[in-house]
Amino acid sequence: MKKRTKYGIYTALAGVGSLGLISHVTTIESNAIGFGGGSSNNGALIHETSYSEDGETVMSIKFNPGFNNGAGSPQSRFYQSRGIVDLYREVYFPENRKLPGGFVWYSVVPRDYMDRPLKEHDLSLMLENRQTAINGGNYIVNEASRQAYRENLKYGAIDPWTGRYQGKNTGTQTIKYGAFKNKKYEWRFLGYTQYGSAVGNPYFPDDEVSNSRKNLKTKSKIDYYWAHRNWIEYSWTKSYSINAFGGDDRLNDMDRKVEYIKKYFLPQYPGFAKVGNANYWAKRLRLMSNPETETGIWLGWHGSKPWYKTFITEPAKQPNLRLVDYKIYDSENKLVARQTRNTTDYYKVDANVKINSPSVRKGETYRIEVDVKNMPHVKKDIKDMPIQLEHMYSYDDTIGLATGYSTPKYKDTADAPNQNNLKSGGTAHFSYTFTVPTTAKPKDKVQFNARIPGQFFTEGYNTNQYDDESSIILEIAPENLGVKFDGYYDMEKNLVDYVTPNYDMFVKYRVTKTDGTMPVDGADLKIKLTDTKTVTTNQTYSYEGVYDKYGKPIPDGKLKKPGDYAVFWAGITPRVPKMCTQASIPSKWANSGLNGNPADDVAKPPCLVNPDNIVVSNFVAKPGTVWLGKTQSKKSVQYTVNFNLTNFNYDKKNKDIPLVYTIDGKIVKTETVPVQSLKTMKISRILPPLSLGEGEHIVQVEANPAPRKYIEVKRDAYGKEVNPYTDNIGFDRVHLKRNADSFYCPAVHTSNYWNTTFTLSYWTGYIWSHSVYDSEGNYSGSHTHYDKNWRYEYPTVSFYERHKVEKILFRSKYTTDKQGGWVDLLSTKGTIKAGYGFELKVVTSYKTNTYNDTPKPYDNGFWSGRHVSPGYSWVDSSARLKITMPMVDDMGKPIALELDGSKTGSWYNNTTTYDLEPRTVINNPERKVYINENTKDGNYNVRIETEPFYGSPDKPYTPRELCDIKNVTIEVKGSYLDDLKTHIVQ
Repeated sequence: MKKRTKYGIYTALAGVGSLGLISHVTTIESNAIGFGGGSSNNGALIHETSYSEDGETVMSIKFNPGFNNGAGSPQSRFYQSRGIVDLYREVYFPENRKLPGGFVWYSVVPRDYMDRPLKEHDLSLMLENRQTAINGGNYIVNEASRQAYRENLKYGAIDPWTGRYQGKNTGTQTIKYGAFKNKKYEWRFLGYTQYGSAVGNPYFPDDEVSNSRKNLKTKSKIDYYWAHRNWIEYSWTKSYSINAFGGDDRLNDMDRKVEYIKKYFLPQYPGFAKVGNANYWAKRLRLMSNPETETGIWLGWHGSKPWYKTFITEPAKQPNLRLVDYKIYDSENKLVARQTRNTTDYYKVDANVKINSPSVRKGETYRIEVDVKNMPHVKKDIKDMPIQLEHMYSYDDTIGLATGYSTPKYKDTADAPNQNNLKSGGTAHFSYTFTVPTTAKPKDKVQFNARIPGQFFTEGYNTNQYDDESSIILEIAPENLGVKFDGYYDMEKNLVDYVTPNYDMFVKYRVTKTDGTMPVDGADLKIKLTDTKTVTTNQTYSYEGVYDKYGKPIPDGKLKKPGDYAVFWAGITPRVPKMCTQASIPSKWANSGLNGNPADDVAKPPCLVNPDNIVVSNFVAKPGTVWLGKTQSKKSVQYTVNFNLTNFNYDKKNKDIPLVYTIDGKIVKTETVPVQSLKTMKISRILPPLSLGEGEHIVQVEANPAPRKYIEVKRDAYGKEVNPYTDNIGFDRVHLKRNADSFYCPAVHTSNYWNTTFTLSYWTGYIWSHSVYDSEGNYSGSHTHYDKNWRYEYPTVSFYERHKVEKILFRSKYTTDKQGGWVDLLSTKGTIKAGYGFELKVVTSYKTNTYNDTPKPYDNGFWSGRHVSPGYSWVDSSARLKITMPMVDDMGKPIALELDGSKTGSWYNNTTTYDLEPRTVINNPERKVYINENTKDGNYNVRIETEPFYGSPDKPYTPRELCDIKNVTIEVKGSYLDDLKTHIVQ
């Protein structure tokens, strides 16, 4: 970049200078006011300018410290005190691309490629933005703490062509630093011309709008309004203009100005062409900047006061390199993300980003493909200059910082044939790789960044830098290990919830790969074990192996996928009934980037302390089902319950445990049972009979019920304290069901045989005492102890049960006349004449030795007693019978009878008698069935079957139920007509 000394125009459109506010210039219709200085030139305002390589474009300007006889201009003094030397050329595009862009000026804000701190990107550093330009106005940010520049910052922007306010927080650039960081507010000034004049911001809202302008909503109407003002000819010669804006008129050459008006002004303000041609407006507008190379500033005065107004024109399109395509590929050549820009339209500088995969993985190498185009709007070939691209990367909290990157800046040269040349309209291609580090940092995110280097700007090949950069932020797929406690174990590695002192015990842990795909080779663990007296750290540490999430061993021992885990054991021989443990993942895995989340790096389960717990288990109530007869609403039932009662007490405390038995919540029995520490007592009890109705009923026992005689403590196998009283209860669901309308005995099964082994627990109480001495050895009395000795026997007893039909008694007129009355159909057939009735009586039996031969418990209090388990169970034997005959009755219906019986005896030895249902015949009740008078002579089979029932619930399970079937014969012989008698049936 070439530097030349340039003695240029010394005036500036900005702020308040030595003349103060311009007395006859209203800010209602203007965007700026200026420093005066008269016509004398005591040194140029701009001391030095830097040009592009071809000498055609001013790339930076510098205010002259020798201005005004060495006093310096306000700008030079202000910027010198703040270390601001050069102001760089800027092609300005708003973030809101719906607004026009492409304006050119020189800004105090450094170019992006310079990577300066964010505080230097603050436009409040522009002197004119710190001057109080007016007193009040529309949309001003007027917080009291911002007095230094409160008149020069507004809440939003306008459309520069229509003047329409866009709304709050619609400024053209996001403020990057200072009190209004991240706000989209609009500054009054954005930059200077190359001659040092402040450019009124075209996006800055008017402070006030005259009534005649308020309703003008379109550019054509606004053009018409301004074109028809009373513009003053040659106003730049007037004293008020010279005092305000100086008198240097080198840009005011009429011939050149006419050409500029034709080329730039009238095309952008077509309403003015309707009032006059270029010559007409050249007499009325003063040119304050070079419209060919920067934003054109046109100054005119109108009215009798007079007032001034400045107009701006867009400059010609600028030389431009554009980063048009940026692609990231993974190691499998899949497109991860892409950023593209328009390749033909000069004004469309926006980037479009498409992310196919939101994350990248540590250790993976990514290929980046980039295209940079020399936009053809200005025909400017690049020759004999390395065509290069900068790329750099940021991680986590460094993303977005302007002061640097997490990695160095890399420079790559374009692929052939564009290593040193790039023609206008041509595209240079770059290809390079980047490997995401495997270290602890980065952790969460990575920013892929590439941009066109600054030398293309300084050499004038790329003055528009709004499309120079590509930036894509992707998450870093997490890599993480987590440790989980997997329980306390005994010496045989069975999961336990108690400690056995003086025996080997173990703890088990899992280290699981919870996230990521980077292999973990040699996962390890720090394990600490203690019983409060003995501490061991990895002394008996063992590594079992590595498995996938399905439990299948991984041969190479590497954790590769989420769900893969390694198993570790550590052992100790506890001296007391308590174990504590803790495990942690070593820090080396975090340092190597394989363990990013410390939240699951430590597992510290609760200590395992031996329980003081009473447990009821294996509770069963018998019989499970009892049947109600058709007409029964309730039935007296006697249940037998069997269960185990355990005293988990490692302090060797025997306990007399109270028990409460309930049926449907009603207490039916209470007792106290002695149980030794760490022993399980098998309990069997026969509960008192209770009348119950149809449905489900709950039979329950609770040990140590409230109010608690013993305070219990319990922990699970992971050391966590749990409610110790939930396992004090045992219950079973029993049912009373109504008999079905019909039943059927599938096959004769009348007996069962089995053996039962009993546990007989005998106790004998005894008393012993010992002398007690005080601390000085003096006898102070004796202490008496009450204790029990226990003895156990395990006899085996044989049992049976039998059920059968014993008798089938038949009586008819024929058997009465010929055989003396009742006959047993099991031994002979019964005879009847058609038209007569018969009587039938069936007797069944059920017998079992479960009651007589089951050992019986006894309890003589403290001194002696015996528990018996299991006990015998009450049996609900059958009380229904079904009779089926092939003939029809006197009503013409098949004879099929279901009878309820009458039971006598005990539940373990009883008989049941079944009679026919009573009927009324000629006002006399009788129990008969009548044979239809048309029944033919012959022998008829009668099937008699008992209702199936399970029998004793004490036997081992069998699917076969007890029932009996008998087939007997009834002979029909002759008719009632043979006796010349008439039967009237009612």
